[in-house]
Amino acid sequence: MVGYLHELQDQGIEDPIAMAKAKVEQLNEKLRWIRAKDRKLLSVDEYEMLGYFPMKQIQNGLSLTFEKQEIVETLVYQTLVHGSIASEEKVSKLVRCNDYTKEEMEDALASVTKNYEDILSQYTKAIKKKYGVSEEQLYVVRGRVFGDGCVYRLGCLFDANKMLLGMKLFALDASLDVMVEELKTMADVTGDVIVDDEVIEELFEDFMETIEKMEEEIEEENFDCVFGRFVIRCIADLLFGILQHQVLKDRCSYETLSFFVKEFRVLELDEHGYLKLVPHAYFFQEYGGSTGFWFEKEFVIQSDIDKMLGRI
Repeated sequence: MVGYLHELQDQGIEDPIAMAKAKVEQLNEKLRWIRAKDRKLLSVDEYEMLGYFPMKQIQNGLSLTFEKQEIVETLVYQTLVHGSIASEEKVSKLVRCNDYTKEEMEDALASVTKNYEDILSQYTKAIKKKYGVSEEQLYVVRGRVFGDGCVYRLGCLFDANKMLLGMKLFALDASLDVMVEELKTMADVTGDVIVDDEVIEELFEDFMETIEKMEEEIEEENFDCVFGRFVIRCIADLLFGILQHQVLKDRCSYETLSFFVKEFRVLELDEHGYLKLVPHAYFFQEYGGSTGFWFEKEFVIQSDIDKMLGRI
């Protein structure tokens, strides 16, 4: 879309139709060049990642406010797309996400560690209000965390869909009953809690491994950065879970969603238009049916990007 006819005429363009035809031909020429080129040869500098946009829409719709929020959200989207927070390694940048220095990211991670209870409480309250949670069956996952010369007992509360409802660092000698009651009070839920170690280990094996890895990472980095990244990972998983369970009602598998988030990308043709390099028709069909957000064009323009990074 070049612009509305009357707007172009008001700008002094004598023949808007001719200009539009020239613009289309220019874009088509670039498209022919791209299709002629082996897409595998495209470097990370030539495209931008956009697969995080459904989580961005969810995040915007929660209307949260906390310290260092812009940087924290960017770190969450990096984690979703790249699997970790991008620091010095060369990775594709995210559409309309700012780049931050290592010091800025470390400051943000320290802020997350300091305020994690409040941040996660905001998420839980907003999610319960907008989407609801499956609190008929709850799970408590426990693990040890080493930091600041102390050993903590980490307690995490999940709902029936394995969505995080609360997290807290307790004293190492805190009893299970105390942890359960405090976590339930923090999340304002009343369901029955499963604490059977065998069941928990089977359902939350990957999560428990992530907790265990923190011990190794803390030996090499400071506690604030390591625990901050862990909280960022939890927020990323939470937004992903909302997309899968609440928005799409489990109509897309974890593998399908994960592939979309990590692989959907665009190539900027000029300041006005982008080309979708991976269509992902199935995902957009399901997402459009659930949200009313239909998106079938091969080219996207800035107003499309505005819509994709808006809210649902």
